[in-house]
Amino acid sequence: MMDCSTVIRPAGPFPGLRPFQRQEASLFFGRSREVAELRTALLGERRFLAVVGTSGCGKSSLVEAGLLPRLLGERMPGRQLWRVISLRPLGAPVAQLAASLATFAQAEQPDAFGRLHASMLASRFCATLRRTTSGLVGAAREILMDPATPVLIVVDQFEELFRYEPDETDEELPLFRDEAQAFANLLLEAAGAAEANFYVLITMRSDFFGECGRYRGLAEAVSGSQFLVPRMVREQLQEAITRPLCVAAGIPPHQWLDRWPEVMEPALLQRLLNAVGDEATADPLPVMQHALMRAWQIAENAQGQRERPTPQLRVVDYVNAGEIAEALSRHADEVLKRSVAAAGAALPGDGVAHLFRALTDIDREGRAIRRPQTLAELAPVVGTDIPTLMTVLDAFRGPVVSFLTPYMHASIDEATPIDISHEALIRRWTRISDPSVDPATGQPRGWVQQEFRDGLIWRALVVQAEEFGRNPQACLDPATLGQRYPWFRALRRRPAWALRYAISPARRAEPDAAPEWLEVRQLLLQSLRRKRDEWRARRAEEMQRAEEARKEEVRQAELSRQQQLAEAAGKLARERGRRIMIAKIGVIVALLLAAFGVWMALEANAAREQAQIARDEVRTLLLAVQARREAMAATSADSVERGGALALESIARSTGLPDADAIEAAMSALSRLPLVVLTHADIVWSLAVLTDGRLASGGNDGKIKLWSVDGAGKPEKVLSHGSPVESLAVLPDGRLASGGGDGRIKLWSVDGAGEPKKVLPHVSPVYSLAVLPDGRLASAGGDDKIKLWSVDGAGEPEKVLSQGSPVSLLAVLADGRLASGGSNGEIKLWPKEGTGAPVVLSHGSPVDSLAVLPDGRLASGAYDGTIKLWPKEGTSDPVVLSSGSSVDSMAVRADGRLASGSGYDGTIKLWLVNEQKLISALCLRAGRNLRGMSGLDMSVQTRRGGQAATPSAFPRTGEPRGEITIG
Repeated sequence: MMDCSTVIRPAGPFPGLRPFQRQEASLFFGRSREVAELRTALLGERRFLAVVGTSGCGKSSLVEAGLLPRLLGERMPGRQLWRVISLRPLGAPVAQLAASLATFAQAEQPDAFGRLHASMLASRFCATLRRTTSGLVGAAREILMDPATPVLIVVDQFEELFRYEPDETDEELPLFRDEAQAFANLLLEAAGAAEANFYVLITMRSDFFGECGRYRGLAEAVSGSQFLVPRMVREQLQEAITRPLCVAAGIPPHQWLDRWPEVMEPALLQRLLNAVGDEATADPLPVMQHALMRAWQIAENAQGQRERPTPQLRVVDYVNAGEIAEALSRHADEVLKRSVAAAGAALPGDGVAHLFRALTDIDREGRAIRRPQTLAELAPVVGTDIPTLMTVLDAFRGPVVSFLTPYMHASIDEATPIDISHEALIRRWTRISDPSVDPATGQPRGWVQQEFRDGLIWRALVVQAEEFGRNPQACLDPATLGQRYPWFRALRRRPAWALRYAISPARRAEPDAAPEWLEVRQLLLQSLRRKRDEWRARRAEEMQRAEEARKEEVRQAELSRQQQLAEAAGKLARERGRRIMIAKIGVIVALLLAAFGVWMALEANAAREQAQIARDEVRTLLLAVQARREAMAATSADSVERGGALALESIARSTGLPDADAIEAAMSALSRLPLVVLTHADIVWSLAVLTDGRLASGGNDGKIKLWSVDGAGKPEKVLSHGSPVESLAVLPDGRLASGGGDGRIKLWSVDGAGEPKKVLPHVSPVYSLAVLPDGRLASAGGDDKIKLWSVDGAGEPEKVLSQGSPVSLLAVLADGRLASGGSNGEIKLWPKEGTGAPVVLSHGSPVDSLAVLPDGRLASGAYDGTIKLWPKEGTSDPVVLSSGSSVDSMAVRADGRLASGSGYDGTIKLWLVNEQKLISALCLRAGRNLRGMSGLDMSVQTRRGGQAATPSAFPRTGEPRGEITIG
């Protein structure tokens, strides 16, 4: 060990989760015997040593802060000083060895190698290493000025070699398919070289010992020369805990045994020894070091200790840190909050979760392991840009955190591997390791389990997509589609994530253009179309059954009518017979009373007219009763329309006050059927109404179509956003704003001509836009953030709100509050000033659309095909409309009609939701003025009471096939 008086005192006595570094040798205690044994074993005949032990037993620290400082302070018999080349295999072992050789060369001979760029020098050494198994020895000879200089090659965390998988897309794959074997051969060749100055030392977890048999010669080398790191006994643990504190406090070494209670309460020492000595404690040393580091930080800032030169560690500090059991998880949660706050709105709400999901894996044995990734690979998976990701990484690799490598102050570029510093973080941080399942959603809580589940889902979809490519009938069933389609919609902003689970990786393809991605997307779209077609087929079958039932009812009604007419005819015949008899008698008297005979003829004509009126009244009453029966029992759009037609016929035939049943049936039909169906020709994601009354629709084809005010004919103008149009909004000055899947918001001129006048960056896909009463634009998307932009659209957003899940839609209520709908089925009503807790409504299904009606009510549309009209106060149950397909967008036209767009069939449907509009439509269809009639007033009051509050059908009879249907 080194004398503390010759070393600069570090800022803290404990390194935390990371291993001890070489310059921290003055703080490394408790392993004196193991360091001596390790040196002896390394300098043996084999010149190869495998340092093996369980996870968290201190292998890396033993070598880096114990063995290496001792060797570097010694000279070999020829008076030469040691040289050390250190590396980790990561995902490219030969390339990592070449990079370490380049660093070593520039430090050994700066004049000869310093002029070359490090990457060029690494490429040169890489070619040398791959050319022959003696490449490592040859490269070292080239670098060393004195060939007799002893060289130690240290490979830390050698088990990473067993996780190495070549990049199947690399064009040079045939040249180094067995790179792991080549790397092992280079090390074994160096250890067995004729020159006796090359030594090889590897550190490896003992549970990977059997994996050495995968490579020729490696198992024999490890078996013949290994050092098993033992668990530390209580005396060693006491040294490792108390002596760094004594060094930090400046206590002379000869007083450590007597004065250590000055820097730690004895009760705390016993508590730590018991916890770390427990055989069930996983990763004992790193979690102990981390708990001590946290307790030290708390003690430094504790009241009453600030006056002390060095704080005393107390039990209370250790408990406040979370003890060994919770300290790591609590600290990680704190860092997560700081990183999210520092990254701001540019980081998706689940960005940190996806970062650590990408850096972890489960191996073939079911063990949670690290998975290093480069910065360039991580950014698209996290769903943000590299500067934002660097802000998060810096928070997790800071000097008093060290959860990620490279540690702070080390430079990082796009090719730098990012890794978790110790697997204890994977096992100890609850957010990563939690194996439980959320009972509300049925989804796993832990990030590792979430990643594992999503990987299984993706690969199952890829296999199903391949089957679909061979058999177009192999679509997803409706139940599976209902789960997978929303899952894929949430994934679409991270296509790079799917590359991790590619079954047949594509060569140099963009993530969203990879064949598997496109095949899965096509599978989901075709499954949606098949679901729509099956729904149409079921509806046609229901229509046929309903038509047969209607014909039977008509036949029975006709029989009843004929019977009634027969009875009326019999009665008329009897009356006519009586009158004929009288007429006969009258003939006898006619000679005297001719005038009386004429009068009798007129009376007979009047009787016939009265009989016809009676028959008409009976038919009108029957029509009203049948219409009421149809309206109450309607289960499809066609039965609703039939009931309305019968009601209109009854009203038209009535000569006086229409029957109340007929008025109620007609009003119910008009409210339950869309008046107009427009066809956008692709999935409709968004709708908006321009200031001149025209309707704008945005679709998956990237087109914005402007429809005429009367909703007839083809669209008047088509704009191109360039990516799927997820949202539309109209600014106070009449300009149209569009938000797309590319994360950009485009502001178009009032007349819609030319290119957009301004483009705002939202970063993540923009699912919704809304305009606040003060003219500001609100945008929301897949990152669960709601951003409020200034009126002129300049600069960064003025305010950012958090929904807690991806935000599907925004709407502005009549009182100025902002409403937001999320993928978790919640609708939040935010206070006007944007502060405080929002009012939360539950739709029961992922909310895909919102709109505000003229009367102030909020309409919400969801994936389950329902449209709910919420009362203004938001406290009672909503009125429910049924679309028959997912409601992906809604807007309210100037005439009061509610427009809804369907993501399944690409149609736009217009609804009447205003009672006065309903009355006007009824008068128009009945061909007469019904306002003020008591029957109509009664019908309106009945509707207000809830009699027709749950209409059951959406489309009119027949399906639109490219045409526009106007009701």
